[in-house]
Amino acid sequence: MASTVDVIRVLELYSGIGGMHFALLESGLKYEVVAAIDINPVANKIYAHNFPQCKLLEIGIETLTVSWLDDLRIDMILMSPPCQPFTRVGKKRDCEDGRTRSFLHILNCLPKLNNPPSYILLENVRGFEVSKTREWLISTLEECNYQYQEFLLTPLQFGIPNSRCRYYILAKRAEKFAFQTDSVRADLPYLATDWLVHKETSSAPLKSEIPESLQLFLNPWAKYGQIMHQAEDEEGHIYPGCKTLSAFLEDGTVEYFSEFLIPDKLLHLFIVIDIVLPFHRKCSCFTKRYGRFIQGAGSAVQMSYDAEALEAAYNLKTNAVEMKNRSGWGDEELSVIRKLKLRFFTPTEIARLLCFPESFSFPEATTTHQKYRVLGNSLNVHVVSILIRLLVLTTTDVSSHS
Repeated sequence: MASTVDVIRVLELYSGIGGMHFALLESGLKYEVVAAIDINPVANKIYAHNFPQCKLLEIGIETLTVSWLDDLRIDMILMSPPCQPFTRVGKKRDCEDGRTRSFLHILNCLPKLNNPPSYILLENVRGFEVSKTREWLISTLEECNYQYQEFLLTPLQFGIPNSRCRYYILAKRAEKFAFQTDSVRADLPYLATDWLVHKETSSAPLKSEIPESLQLFLNPWAKYGQIMHQAEDEEGHIYPGCKTLSAFLEDGTVEYFSEFLIPDKLLHLFIVIDIVLPFHRKCSCFTKRYGRFIQGAGSAVQMSYDAEALEAAYNLKTNAVEMKNRSGWGDEELSVIRKLKLRFFTPTEIARLLCFPESFSFPEATTTHQKYRVLGNSLNVHVVSILIRLLVLTTTDVSSHS
């Protein structure tokens, strides 16, 4: 793969907590990150903690000059520009949003480079593919003689039980892709199949993958659980091969998880909480609001396997939905919900679902709130690592391994 290049010189823009850098590590490429750039001081401390030898710049990307970029002699740009101008919960101001200014600056610089990068990979939220900013990006790539392929992909397709559909574009100069290009693809090229290390190939029954302590809970969950588990994205799709959440959850005592218990002020939103258990194969997308909000910000883990508590909670939720009563609950109703022992996913668990390696860590001073916020703004490392490999793969590489 990319055998004609000894070391790929990479510029990492909007580097965050290092998701792109960890994806490079996982890809197996020979690379050098010549610079990583982000303006978020909290994210930068986490990045520097994990990559202390990397040149990290806390500057605005819109301040970069064409001559500075040319002098770097970069082979690849990896970037994940701010998603707020395109997200479903934002105002969708697109290229009129001030947060797109830095990305538009990069697009203005690209045609002026004497040494344009051979490869570009961009990640953003679903919705970017219908934006005016995307049109500007495509126009610039075509002007600069890049070939490109767009994707809409979710970690569920990679065997990871987290619903997090994202837009990706791969662009390259001078050589063709090693796979058939098309319009925005919602699938992976077949040649990437062997790289999906998380995807389960066994068709063994679900019950064999569940700890014995949980198996007695299956029947009541099958009866009452459907109304409790309502993963918000990709719910109309089934992705075979996903691991169960148990592969990503921490082992810990009730005391260990006590700080992550959902407080009463959020239990009032019980009827819209997506509740999951270790044997589930999907949880909803985590956002930067997780830990302070619960609706639309991520799933909750149920720690209780008490069938009577589940039945009581099911009845409470069913009645609340039928009566359209989402407020005014007193201690009696809350006591029913408390018996489920609902908790937030821990930052470690979310990092695992985003496929950060076990070596990833936070500086000691990082608060739990800060951890949730930066993880919610991050990307899935494994997904990006697969796309990086597809980006640099040549037809020669495919021929030599066929």
